[in-house]
Amino acid sequence: MQQSAGEMLGAAVTELARLVADRRAAALADEPDAVHQLRTAVRRIRNVLAVFRRCFDAEAAAELRGSLESYGDLLGQCRDLEVRAEHCEGAIVSVGLDDLREPLVVPLLAAHRAAHEVLVAWHRGPDVAALDALLATW
Repeated sequence: MQQSAGEMLGAAVTELARLVADRRAAALADEPDAVHQLRTAVRRIRNVLAVFRRCFDAEAAAELRGSLESYGDLLGQCRDLEVRAEHCEGAIVSVGLDDLREPLVVPLLAAHRAAHEVLVAWHRGPDVAALDALLATW
């Protein structure tokens, strides 16, 4: 049986939703690059929904995109601080100014930890269940 474009794209969203579920535990454990991998999966779903919006129910796609946007924002705050800390650390090491680590890198690491705590707390609340329920409908 031949699939319609909407069915095929729905299957792609389902596969990406599986990636979100699979990558969540590592991101919550703050494993290296895990938040980035989860954020990438979230962004890919949003992109599929945006680019192929005519193939989906407009209301359902908009609702999922909105939930994913909020989730992506949380992931982005955490990831951006992680990257800034890594780049700053690398620059300090490359120029041999180790005494700048304390005033420059340590605050970024603290901000990253705080952002990660917000992400973990979000996963304990009702929004994650609502997002998972939306993803399950695809």
